[in-house]
Amino acid sequence: MKNTGVLIPVLDERIELAKRSIISAVLNNFGEIIIIGSNKIKLLQELHENIIFVKNTGRTAERYNAGLNKLTCEYTMFLNDDDFYLKIPDVYHSNANFIYSDFYILRGGEITRFIGRPKILREGNYIGYLTVRIRTDILRDNKFDEELNYMEDYELWLRLQRKGLDFKYYPLAFAVNDQDSSPNRKSNNTDYDQTLETIQKKYNNINTPDYWNRKWDYDRLRYRKHYDLFDDIVKLIPENSKIVDLGCGTGALLNKIKDEVKNVDATGVDFSYIALNMLRDDIHKVKCVLPETKFKDKSFDVAIATELLEHLDDDKEMIEEMKRIAKKVIVTVPNNCMPPEVEPEHLRTYTKESLNKILKGEVIEKGNYLLGVWNDKE
Repeated sequence: MKNTGVLIPVLDERIELAKRSIISAVLNNFGEIIIIGSNKIKLLQELHENIIFVKNTGRTAERYNAGLNKLTCEYTMFLNDDDFYLKIPDVYHSNANFIYSDFYILRGGEITRFIGRPKILREGNYIGYLTVRIRTDILRDNKFDEELNYMEDYELWLRLQRKGLDFKYYPLAFAVNDQDSSPNRKSNNTDYDQTLETIQKKYNNINTPDYWNRKWDYDRLRYRKHYDLFDDIVKLIPENSKIVDLGCGTGALLNKIKDEVKNVDATGVDFSYIALNMLRDDIHKVKCVLPETKFKDKSFDVAIATELLEHLDDDKEMIEEMKRIAKKVIVTVPNNCMPPEVEPEHLRTYTKESLNKILKGEVIEKGNYLLGVWNDKE
């Protein structure tokens, strides 16, 4: 583990407990051990020549960021001042960007796995400092959010996940949370809950430009693989028509229509500027937050929304807006599949009947998808 350093923030009142944390780190042969705290903890440097003291008494995120600035090892691990390392398994010598394990606790003299820790990072789950080893350059380029009182690690892991970082899970504990010797920690549960709610809204609210900017930017999604469905839509687009694709993303459908239907004047609408910047030059770009648009009545011959309604807070309002701005409305949604509990981005599921209830047109089943069409009869 010579290529790995460990960050240990130490509170003044836990200096004696911290000795065990630091000694366990030394026994695991880390390249560097960074202790962060007040001048009182500086004496802990005497425990080993690899220990480096960094003065910082701010929040946890501030302490870790300050310690990180002194770290020169390729990888970083974390330890609390009242916890300790076990023998680091050989698997952790992997060159993976981000490795994490189960969370283990010591209670009543016995070490057990804490069942509540997830094996994968998903919405609402949490991976603690104590279970992580991460590339130092990745950590240094991103840093912990110093505005957060709690859950700054959870927020950073979510942020890194959105950037496409590969998280590797191994069911081998390398550190233990010592609940036998830990002092009772007092925290404001209301503040904690509010912080968690803020983070989850930030990273999981699909009705925000920030969410979709990350999605298009990090995933580099230049197309959606529904060509059979697109073929059906293209057949419904007349030549010499003016069309708008609402929630167009990077323009896969619009590209197909422009290539296969003559003289189409196409407009793409999205609230992600990153997605809009990927549109072809021969497609008009409009940035707005749906379902509201600023187009005049009957501005288009056709308004299209593919896999949009299930994401919106108000699908009925979106349908009415499409009917206002166009003579024909074309929508697609998943056919009674991918409910919110399976696909968190989806707010609801549709059947042929439920879609037609709000569309009031014609709905056709196309395998896993529903294709709905409405025509203005005026």
